[in-house]
Amino acid sequence: MNELVPNTYAFVDSSGDLNVSLEKQGTSKLYVAAAVMVDASNLDNVEAGMVEISRKYFSNREVKSSTTGGKHARRKKVLKEMMKLPFGFYAQIVDKRKYNPDTGLQYHRSAFKFLSRTFYQRFAKGVQSLHIVADEHGGRDFMESFDAYLKKRERVSGDQMSLFDKVRWNHEFADSKASRAVQLADYIA
Repeated sequence: MNELVPNTYAFVDSSGDLNVSLEKQGTSKLYVAAAVMVDASNLDNVEAGMVEISRKYFSNREVKSSTTGGKHARRKKVLKEMMKLPFGFYAQIVDKRKYNPDTGLQYHRSAFKFLSRTFYQRFAKGVQSLHIVADEHGGRDFMESFDAYLKKRERVSGDQMSLFDKVRWNHEFADSKASRAVQLADYIA
C-alpha cells in the first residue's frame, strides 16, 4: 500500500472461527482477535525474546497456543515470559450469538473483512505510521481481495472518518511460522 518507515508494528492473529452456524459441532461461540503492538525500536527485542521462548518451551518450533492446549501451568509460565517483552496489545472479542443472521456477517469473507477493518481502526488511533502484519487467512485470492478492500476504504468520502485517519500505514499477511511476533499474537488470542 503505502511506502513508509513505520514507527509502530501491529502483529495480528485470531482464535475461534467466523462460522455463524453455532449448532455445528466444534464451532466456537467467540471470535477473538489480538494485535500485538510493538514500537519499531523494540522489534528486535520482541523477536529475540520469542526465539528464546520457542527454544525453552516449544523445542525451537512455532509458538502456538493450540500446542499448549489445556496445560494451564505451562500456559501460565509461557505468558509470564511473554509479558517481560516490550509490547502492548489490543484484543477484540466477538460473541457470535449476538450476530444478526440477516446481515453480511453471516458470510465468512464479509465477516472477516468487516471485523478486521473495525479492529484495525481501533488500534491504529494515535499511531503516526503503522505496519500491520496479520497471520495468513484463506487463500492467496482472498488475501489479495482483503488488501484491496482495505485500500479502497483507506479514505472514505464525505465527512466520515477515514479508515486510518491521519495514519500512514501498510498491511501484509505473513505465514505465522516465519514471524515470531505473529506467534505472540496467536498465543494472546
